[in-house]
Amino acid sequence: KKGIVIYIAGEGANGAKMRLRALRKKYGHNTDNFYMLECSSNLSDFREMDKLASEISAITESIADEKISLIAFDTLHRNTAGIDENSASDFALVLGNVDKYLKPLCKLIGYIHHTGNSQDTAMRGRGTSARFAAMDTSIVIHSKEKGSAGMTCVKQKDGDSFDTMYFEMEKVDIDLLDEEG
Repeated sequence: KKGIVIYIAGEGANGAKMRLRALRKKYGHNTDNFYMLECSSNLSDFREMDKLASEISAITESIADEKISLIAFDTLHRNTAGIDENSASDFALVLGNVDKYLKPLCKLIGYIHHTGNSQDTAMRGRGTSARFAAMDTSIVIHSKEKGSAGMTCVKQKDGDSFDTMYFEMEKVDIDLLDEEG
């Protein structure tokens, strides 16, 4: 279902812009409902969360009473400076701030996070298991082979996980030229 998305690009903003451009070109979609903030925000600091909530409210103020569908953080690590990702109590602080400052503004909060390196953590994000336990849904994007990727639902709190889906990656020429053409 189409909705408003706020994307907090703590890293990779240039790549995200190029992917948006490619999606617009390939599918002809209007992305007026997609807002990218090119910054990281410390989810463990209530002052930064208050500031972020104000920025998001200002962006959506002009939109008719429509609630934001998704606020996405890329990546969790870049948006939680100073916390120990292995600490359940540090992550509880992040969850408390998200619940207080962002949940009232939107339907869904999501974040991109890196998986662990061990076989045990290859299908879940690295760090405290309290973070995984607090999620309603966890989806892992993994490479199948060069040029393709898989998407696996590893947790679905209130329903059945979907079957793994595979996608072929496709290059889209976005007419991006350097200063020499």
